Amino acid sequence: MARVLATDGLDPECVEILLEKGHHVDMIHFERNELLKGAISGYDAIIIRSATKVDSEVLAA
Repeated sequence: MARVLATDGLDPECVEILLEKGHHVDMIHFERNELLKGAISGYDAIIIRSATKVDSEVLAA
């Protein structure tokens, strides 16, 4: 199924639901938004919260 990146932590129940549905979930915290650039290219979805800002530069990288 989908490769999912969660950048700001995720409730364990949410992770369990995604895994049960057959998705692969990586939970990686990025200290600086610049590190996120290029990191999302291998993922089908990204789950963020308020700590991570995804702008056009991040999406284009």
